[in-house]
Amino acid sequence: MMQVSQSVPLVSIHPDLLEESVWEAIAKRFPNYDLEHTPHFISSERTRIRPEGKKILVGTVHLDGNYVGYLPLVYGMSDIHFSIGERRLLTLRVRSLTVLGKDILLESPTYLTPIIQQLSESKTDYDMILIKRLATESALWKHIHCDTYLTKQFFIYTPFGPARNHFIELPGTWDDYLAQLKPKVRHELRRKVRKMKNTYAQSIVVRRFTDESNCNEYLSSVRAVAAASWQRKRVGVRTIDNSDKATYECVTGFARKKLLRGYILYAKGYPVAYAFGLQYNGLYHIREIAYDQHCQTTAPGVVLCYYILKDLYEYQKPTVCDFGYGDARYKQELCNNSRVEKTTWLLKRKVSNHLWSTFHRATMMVQHAAGNVFSQLNIKEQALGSLRRK
Repeated sequence: MMQVSQSVPLVSIHPDLLEESVWEAIAKRFPNYDLEHTPHFISSERTRIRPEGKKILVGTVHLDGNYVGYLPLVYGMSDIHFSIGERRLLTLRVRSLTVLGKDILLESPTYLTPIIQQLSESKTDYDMILIKRLATESALWKHIHCDTYLTKQFFIYTPFGPARNHFIELPGTWDDYLAQLKPKVRHELRRKVRKMKNTYAQSIVVRRFTDESNCNEYLSSVRAVAAASWQRKRVGVRTIDNSDKATYECVTGFARKKLLRGYILYAKGYPVAYAFGLQYNGLYHIREIAYDQHCQTTAPGVVLCYYILKDLYEYQKPTVCDFGYGDARYKQELCNNSRVEKTTWLLKRKVSNHLWSTFHRATMMVQHAAGNVFSQLNIKEQALGSLRRK
């Protein structure tokens, strides 16, 4: 009997986690999946976001007996901040769909369109689709900008401009990794470690946290550091330093599933820097990192990174260490690979969306211009200081 091909893809929107057998079929089809795509992560994320009134939706595309598309989403209200420097002008709450995962798992970028169409047909009310890390060299990037349906229904806004996602493809040994670094970077790393040790009379300790039994101590140290970090002033409370019950349950859930890999740097017994990371399927992703600004002259953030990378070779070595979105200097110096990404917002073509995004773009332009001015002033100040020393 001749088999009839399913010529039209079947698109479904699931209002929660997929069955384990469905996920296993998707994982086999897409070996590039990451932790955020997995039921392990989505289950923990569902616990964390439930008090905020958010929920999980999962879009799938099925064709000729195979899953050819998979798109997990967080549905709910998102905060859009309007800031200039450290001054926050206002915060707007927008109903959004946030895509989970570093890469969108689609065998063809064209499958994104029917998923979005199905969301509209299912009466899902939203103003924005947020893609956190879209590679600008990808076929999906081109599709979003060229597809007739998408360009008619949405206008595309990339609020933060291009940024590199820096990551390390870990070579064989710790010495091999150090040998890859530029000599000046290697020298500066060791100098900063020595300086911090000397400043605190050799009393610095880095602890790794992976077990559920240590989560209270870990989160307590995280919050102490976060309260004195620049991120608290400019970004607000981030995921890991939120003191609510849902965050605690989320982090302990990661620990129970052997995903948590967090670090605290202590100086004379006090926490001065933290990293919140998750490890899965050979990938260690540093999701958040911060340090106490009162200690910034000793570069605690960089020192912590040094010890984290060293520890990756000593305990359950991953294949890749992902530093995530952003082009900070320390990421450029420590990493050996990168790709250009943009945070991408697909905004429904509504007058209200056009107005607030125009204002948001204006504040971002002012902030960028001010940053360039301060950068130039800093360069001049450094040059004058150098001349004075001579």
